[in-house]
Amino acid sequence: MWILLFTACSQEEVKQSPSESNRIRISATLPQDAATRTALPFEDGHQLRCILEVWSQDKTPALVYRSEQLGYGADGQELLIFETELESASYDCLIWADYVEANAPTEEISVNDKVKYIHYADKYYDTKDLKKIAVKDPSLLFYNNACDAFCGKTTFFKEAEFASNVTATLQRPFCKVVFMEKDEANFSIGKSMNITLKMPTEYNVSTEKPLNQTEVNHSREFATDEPDTNTERIVSTAYIFASAGEELALETISMNFVNRNNQQYTQQIPAGIPVVRNKRILARGYLMGKKIFGPEDAQIEVTVSDSWNTPDQNNEANGNVVKRPHVGDYLYKDGSYSKDYIADTDNPVIGVIFKVGMGKGDKTEDYGEIFRDKEIQGYALALFDTDGVAGGGVRLQSTDKKSILPLEEVSRLTVDEDGTGYTGYSNTQALLKSHSEEGSEGKGQYGALTQFTNNKYVLEAPEGSSGWYCPCAGQMRDLQHHYYNPETKTDGIVKKALQNLIDEGVEKVTLMNTLYNGSEWEYHTVSFLSTGHEWHVNFSDSKYGIVEDPAKDTAKGNPYIKRWMRPILTF
Repeated sequence: MWILLFTACSQEEVKQSPSESNRIRISATLPQDAATRTALPFEDGHQLRCILEVWSQDKTPALVYRSEQLGYGADGQELLIFETELESASYDCLIWADYVEANAPTEEISVNDKVKYIHYADKYYDTKDLKKIAVKDPSLLFYNNACDAFCGKTTFFKEAEFASNVTATLQRPFCKVVFMEKDEANFSIGKSMNITLKMPTEYNVSTEKPLNQTEVNHSREFATDEPDTNTERIVSTAYIFASAGEELALETISMNFVNRNNQQYTQQIPAGIPVVRNKRILARGYLMGKKIFGPEDAQIEVTVSDSWNTPDQNNEANGNVVKRPHVGDYLYKDGSYSKDYIADTDNPVIGVIFKVGMGKGDKTEDYGEIFRDKEIQGYALALFDTDGVAGGGVRLQSTDKKSILPLEEVSRLTVDEDGTGYTGYSNTQALLKSHSEEGSEGKGQYGALTQFTNNKYVLEAPEGSSGWYCPCAGQMRDLQHHYYNPETKTDGIVKKALQNLIDEGVEKVTLMNTLYNGSEWEYHTVSFLSTGHEWHVNFSDSKYGIVEDPAKDTAKGNPYIKRWMRPILTF
């Protein structure tokens, strides 16, 4: 059920002397959530302008009075008061309030011999006719709180021999649709976006109806510090004229995103997002990546909010901005991270963050006590392979056992039939346990993993992290998403971060390897089919991605075959 708020007004008559009997006093009040200047979406360089029009109620209505004023009343809630003289009759009162430039130029406009007024230059709306408010540039209604506006309509009867006081509470003539990204990783590398939708570009204050449905396009660039300052992950907002007493809906919306890996995504948001006057519509979804509109993610979550200014669920407490990790950040020995590389011999860089937030299917309980009382912030890639140099590689399993991992060993693991699992840590630990267990089929077989015990790996992991381990297929998929784009042949943010460390002269840092002695090699994972075949990952340009169907070829999926291994950790 939609609760629609209608303009409230009151009229008082006070008997006056004949010289004052024609005087009327009209005042407008802002809605309660906009009762102070700090609550209003106010921007530097703007000031609030209020317009009053009074129309006769004849068969052919005529404009009998118009005035424009700037600013607020003394209490910050009541707008400036209009006073004029009117003959005894019935009238329609139309009010509009919007933002103009702080030093807006003025001009005197004469409608007729009786109606003359000073007009302040419009910025966002053409207001010379309140029965046909027209948007000057529709693209300015996106991601711009200075285009906020208020309006109201009321009728009154001017009694003879009485002075009248009329008050009206204004409302917004539109809703504000807020598009929000669910995935923190995709948002953290956003570069630019474009949105195309159909929306009305005119509004009649008298009928309280929007007019002139028009296709509108808007583009914007994401600020470099936006992942820190835009904690709600708002990709765009749109002020859309709405009809009083009637719920409308948007048609299909097209969005196009480009990220800092130069990858491009086009999303079609289905028709049906509601447009309700004086409401804020929060539309959340996987907008900036591949997850949206597949079988599992076809729905956009829509919330209709009565409050215009209350922070949404992702805002930090008390409005404080909390520094969070982002894909491409550098991770240091003490667990801190930074966007730009900081050289410090006492606190050296140890990795590059490739995923933020908990991975799909990962579980804090799989890490024992490590993440019992804290959240998983993300995952980081080590600066080099396990041997520390380009070349060589390792065997995940020391002995060739019919080209597979023995089924007894498979039973210890979380199997991964589609190569999307997020079980690198738990499977690494399970294989290490088998390696040291007397009588186990895997006794002494997984020496390549033993360097991840007791923080033996040459790169010291931060206290409170998982420590280093061999990644699984799902983690490698996320890494590849931010490492390289084989379609456009452009480097992603993680690869660029590693290359920057190489350029800075940080020792031993290597990119992900592709060739060994002229042959294409893959990387190990600890993800296995139930048949015992290992999922491998290729970083070469021609075969970039997870090696599909590892059970079809004895050379594919065999954990005994020597391949590279690049550790990761969870923090």
